[in-house]
Amino acid sequence: MLAAPATVSTMFRLLRITFLLYVLAFVGVGTVISAYESTDWDHPLLVHVYAVKGDRSLAVGNYVDTLRHDRFESVAAFIGKEAHRHGVALDSPIRFFIDPEPLDTIPTLAPNARYWQILGWSLRMRWLAFRLAWQSTQRSPDITLFAVYHDSGTTLALDGSTALRRGLIAVAHLFADRQRAGSNDLVVAHELLHTLGASDKYALDTNLPIYPQGYAEPAAKPRYPQQLTEVMAGRRPISPAEAAMPSELEAVVIGPLTAEEIGW
Repeated sequence: MLAAPATVSTMFRLLRITFLLYVLAFVGVGTVISAYESTDWDHPLLVHVYAVKGDRSLAVGNYVDTLRHDRFESVAAFIGKEAHRHGVALDSPIRFFIDPEPLDTIPTLAPNARYWQILGWSLRMRWLAFRLAWQSTQRSPDITLFAVYHDSGTTLALDGSTALRRGLIAVAHLFADRQRAGSNDLVVAHELLHTLGASDKYALDTNLPIYPQGYAEPAAKPRYPQQLTEVMAGRRPISPAEAAMPSELEAVVIGPLTAEEIGW
């Protein structure tokens, strides 16, 4: 006897739900294992970079198409230097590989997204990272970085950068301008450290570094202006009500609380 159409439809719906639950469970277990292994620091972490064309301008297209594999070596050197300062023995804690095929778009997240929208975006990003890793001829990355480039002439505030600790995925909004390399490097380093468990150390309402954890030299006298920037604060305190973004990573450090958060 043939099953009624409603019964068949219900059966396929249950199969889809079961499959999705299986995938989520598989991804969840893998996420826990990856998160643990990413901060034991017994081997270098591979960061697989996918350049994304944030807009259709000619400048962005030319910049993305000519990205070289050594573009993020300054970030790798910064993290290596700070790792040694905090007692990590690895010579190169982080290594980068840039995929030769840029992406035209990735899932976007609205600024005031609700919880269920954030969850949906998170799952889409994890699925995208999984699919790209599956298609790649490189070994599976420890961290996936989507570097979204925008025209440097835009007035857009590039404050949409974010990271997923569960999934080890970072999204960095950057300028397609080599003269902005220093500030781009800071954004990349900041978001990568988020994937490893580092927390923001600035006030969300003012963007000012929080004292003392957001200050690279909290015991300095006089306290202002600070000479260095804590990477997770993102800005160098100049006065109690003013801070400036550094132009290069040479003036940035990973503070003791951030180091503890990422397992150093």
